[in-house]
Amino acid sequence: MRRAWAALAFVLGALAPVSADAQQTEPTSSANAQQLIAHANATGVFEALPSDQLIVVRHPRSGLICRLAPGNTNRLVIFPQAARGEDVACDSTDGTESVTLYATRYSFETNLDELLQGAVAAIRHRFPDAQELPAPTSPSDQPAQRTAHFMATRPSDGARLYTRVTVAQVGQWAIKLRYSIVAPDADGARVGEAAAGAIWNATFSDLTQARL
Repeated sequence: MRRAWAALAFVLGALAPVSADAQQTEPTSSANAQQLIAHANATGVFEALPSDQLIVVRHPRSGLICRLAPGNTNRLVIFPQAARGEDVACDSTDGTESVTLYATRYSFETNLDELLQGAVAAIRHRFPDAQELPAPTSPSDQPAQRTAHFMATRPSDGARLYTRVTVAQVGQWAIKLRYSIVAPDADGARVGEAAAGAIWNATFSDLTQARL
């Protein structure tokens, strides 16, 4: 439980706004971001942003900003099924907590219900024992969105997890959050729900600012 609270504290501390015009005060973080982009062959799809402590990259087409802890296992993904840069993700995990953000511009019409159904099917496939929790209340000041969250068992080691998906459509882009954290009890699940909500709210703040 103490570790879960520490994870939440880190998440909340990491959500300070990032400005593309800010002075670069930490060259190492910027270099790490550039290295991550190069490793994913994502030059021209993602760009590095300055940050004091985190690895921060932006997907300019959608406005999605990803904040990644340097000590985590981090990766950027460009999915090959779509046109280059039209279906991307950033992923970060420390083995206890995992965060993946997706931005996709579909070549066909879809809606939030279809997006959520596909994401939930993927969760149930990965975690056959997933037990759905009551849906959290969506903030009234955000665009329409759908959320489903579960308690599940991680097949690799039997750890109990809180795991969540939230989807929304912002302009032409479908935005999705996948979040999981080790949560052996109800208190751990509540911490995970709060952390996932904070990440999602910060993501929407970034996307809103990108469209001003």
